[in-house]
Amino acid sequence: MTINWGLIGCGRIANNRVIPEGILNAKNSNLIGVSDVIEDRAKYTSKKFNTKNFNNSKELFEDKSIDAVYIATPPSSHSEIAISAANSGKNILTQKPIGLDAKQALGMLEACKNNDVKLGVGYMMRFHGAHQKIQSLIKEGIIGKPLGIRIRYSVWSPPTNMENEVDEYGSWIHEPKISGGGPMMDMGVHAIDLMLMFLGKIKTVASFCDTLLHDYDVEDTATCLFKFENGAQGILETYMSVPNFNGRRIIEIYGSEAILVAENTIFQLPSGDLFLYKKNNNGFENSTPEIISYEQDNMYLKEIELFSDAIINNNNPPIDGSDGYHVQSVVDAVFKSSRQKQYIEIT
Repeated sequence: MTINWGLIGCGRIANNRVIPEGILNAKNSNLIGVSDVIEDRAKYTSKKFNTKNFNNSKELFEDKSIDAVYIATPPSSHSEIAISAANSGKNILTQKPIGLDAKQALGMLEACKNNDVKLGVGYMMRFHGAHQKIQSLIKEGIIGKPLGIRIRYSVWSPPTNMENEVDEYGSWIHEPKISGGGPMMDMGVHAIDLMLMFLGKIKTVASFCDTLLHDYDVEDTATCLFKFENGAQGILETYMSVPNFNGRRIIEIYGSEAILVAENTIFQLPSGDLFLYKKNNNGFENSTPEIISYEQDNMYLKEIELFSDAIINNNNPPIDGSDGYHVQSVVDAVFKSSRQKQYIEIT
């Protein structure tokens, strides 16, 4: 069985990743057509991939041959599009974050439940081979008792008027009503999703979200402290204020028996290095890192194939709407903690 897809939002991610690496490469998927509120962009994408150009999302939803819709628009439109798609009987895979806040996520979950369709969220970095390997090593008990995690994820993102070229990403990412936030909503959500994948639910949040360098209305710098339900602690640093440097993408997971370090794996490419430091007679002092190999799967391909499999086999998607809701609940708590300057408990 093949799942027929329609895609809404013909921006950079759709043209460079989701369509060529995901939908068109997946063994169980087919692209029926695309739509975008900017007509020229939709025409470009439909011509590039030899697929139908729907005049609008309503027309796309009315096509009975389409089984699933991929939403690749800015976060502010995810909720409205997803609810309309659900009411049209379409399964939905939306780009991250699921919406602007947890309340929108709940509305999307309810619409999908009422219409008996599936809802997935595009946290494709879960499918990075290194992150899959980390999860399995933790489950096997290789690191012992999980004690803590630290993730740093940085992308240089100055105001668009400081750049020579402005693309569709730069034009909206700094607008809070469209993006919902700066690095927390762009990169931080990926990091939080991985933290939840590795160590389970977060129960307490403390954070600082500030605009320290750039002249725009979202934060450009965020530092967060987390307490997990299992007792472990976490630190997240995410920046749009720090120019690119070698250590800008790193994961460190501390256990009672070993430490895992992933360098440059939090990215759109299936690359980066994974190291294991085992405890010795002197603790971790002078511990020689073991290089851990992993499968280098394409994350966008896995995302599409596994969601399509979930439709075909009537299973839950591997990253479903409730996962997106949990991430957004943590992000909401991060912003609330920063505003109120206090710890926030997640209920």
